Amino acid sequence: IEQTDQGSLPKIGEDGRMAWQVYARPFEDKGQRPRIVVIIGGLGLSRAATEAAVGRLPGEVTLAFDPYAKGLQDWVSLARQAGHEVLLMLPMETAAFPLYDPGPLALLTTLAPEANLGRLTFLLSRISGYVGVVSAHGSKFTTEKGHFLPVLEFLNQRGLMYVDNGSTKQSLAPAIASEIGLPSTISNVNLDFNLSRSAMDSRLAKLEETARKN
Repeated sequence: IEQTDQGSLPKIGEDGRMAWQVYARPFEDKGQRPRIVVIIGGLGLSRAATEAAVGRLPGEVTLAFDPYAKGLQDWVSLARQAGHEVLLMLPMETAAFPLYDPGPLALLTTLAPEANLGRLTFLLSRISGYVGVVSAHGSKFTTEKGHFLPVLEFLNQRGLMYVDNGSTKQSLAPAIASEIGLPSTISNVNLDFNLSRSAMDSRLAKLEETARKN
């Protein structure tokens, strides 16, 4: 952790340790079976929903917290005590902005890269003990390399990982991450597109099929 004017920020340790490794949930590889990651996002805004996610979900489920929520560090500490790995949600410009507004601290293509990095620094300082960020919205921002590249480079310099929410197939995240050596992954399925039990079961089955194939 590095203390800055903005607050505490993750940093790569003098021994080379990185946040995405240090704060990762311990994992034992038990063979070559397909693996699935489930991330529950938007946490911290609703106390009841957040308590349920932290206390009732298995520790293997990753929890992603909204940077606009209050009392974030307390929630993160409780989540980690319960065995969950933690991500910070990173609001970014949507293709339908301003109809779909990701909030006052969102990264925007209308801002200079330096301004976006200032917002990013503040967002990253909201909590500590997280492995990286997951994009919130971003269907516009992630397609603009001139704006997106500095953000991913900053995350890499801080020892964090990046998870793309898969909101657009045009996202440059996979290409840029490969280019700069940033640990990253991309979501295959949005599970709660429809909250009915049958729809959820169907999308979980689709996710399982994807894992078996890939």
